[in-house]
Amino acid sequence: MKSKLLTLTIAICLLFSFWIAPPAIAQANGCGPQNFDFLIPDGPFTEACNRHDLCYSDVNIDQAGCDRRFQQDMYAICERDYSGSNVSYCKAIADYYYRAVANFGEVFITLDGRKVSGEIVTVNARRIDDWLGDDEFEACVTFKNNGTVNTEYDLELYSQSGSLIDREPDTYEVNVQVGYSAQTCVGTDGIYPSISDLGNQYKIILRVDAPSESLLANLVNDFVAVDWYEGNTP
Repeated sequence: MKSKLLTLTIAICLLFSFWIAPPAIAQANGCGPQNFDFLIPDGPFTEACNRHDLCYSDVNIDQAGCDRRFQQDMYAICERDYSGSNVSYCKAIADYYYRAVANFGEVFITLDGRKVSGEIVTVNARRIDDWLGDDEFEACVTFKNNGTVNTEYDLELYSQSGSLIDREPDTYEVNVQVGYSAQTCVGTDGIYPSISDLGNQYKIILRVDAPSESLLANLVNDFVAVDWYEGNTP
């Protein structure tokens, strides 16, 4: 029995490589994306995976709720079907499956009727003294995923005249699960510009990856503004 769990553990490594396979929305097909079940064996979790597939098609339940239920279902199967140290081993594998859907499950979830959103919670802005030249500006922003789908965010900083000063992160976006918050800082800490380029006021825009169909159908980032903050330059 432990050998079967070991096989399942090895298969987890393949999960991340083939996670972008064509999805089967509103259809239960076990633990792997459709047509790729041989790469991601169900092991003991077929029942939990099928229920999770169907949950993703229910717009009345947010993604985080589906993922938490999935983990609980797998834990229950481990406790029902295994004993001794194998229970903990089984739950460790269940945690791999849970983290996979929590981090990448939005690629397959039904977006129709779901809320892709975000909100700025706090902004801590400050002037950074620079004895070599003009002072710099930094604003650290805490934002929250108040939607029903895990998704990605970035921040843009604009001057009073409307010029884009900074966008963070530079090369990737911040992935935030439903109900959770993250923090990112924007500013002028570089060769150019500096705080004087902001003017008397600044504006911060929170953007979210909000595709029109599904995250898999629209792999090109489609960011839209969902919240903003205006403040006086310190």
